[in-house]
Amino acid sequence: MLKIIHLEPGIAVAPQLAEPDFAKIAACGFRTVVDSRPDGEAPDQLAHARAEAVACRHGLAFRYQPVMSVNVMDEDVVDAFARLMDDLPRPILFYCATGMRCVILWAQAAALRLGIDEVLGVAHGSGYNLDFLRDTLKERQVTPAQSRSLVGAVGATCSLTRNADYASHEARARNPG
Repeated sequence: MLKIIHLEPGIAVAPQLAEPDFAKIAACGFRTVVDSRPDGEAPDQLAHARAEAVACRHGLAFRYQPVMSVNVMDEDVVDAFARLMDDLPRPILFYCATGMRCVILWAQAAALRLGIDEVLGVAHGSGYNLDFLRDTLKERQVTPAQSRSLVGAVGATCSLTRNADYASHEARARNPG
């Protein structure tokens, strides 16, 4: 039975899809389906090539972004997910085995825009407890500009320390007594 969970306007997740689900997905008005489950995770799983063929037959765009559970927190994986959210025609349905991987990816990609409490609340209201993700989301709340400022400040501090150490060393070398 198809279970679609709407996370925000234009973005939804679902557990593993079966061939008959694609007709229902198209009837619900989705324009894109993204398969985030690597082929071969389960013997009864619909392979991405077959899913793509069925999606196309129903007029749906399809993308394959396989994400192993161990990589769901990797920044490059989250960034790729965010790009799909930004670039693909909406509404988009992301799916994996249970929907959890996709919800975790969405929460990380959407937290800066929607806020940590909002994404965790939406996830919890949808049946996914992502409280374990709160600290990671807080760390990622630093914007790229802030990150560059922090790196610049740390670099400048390190540079000043090195220069002061060098000057102190030079002074001792000139005046050994």
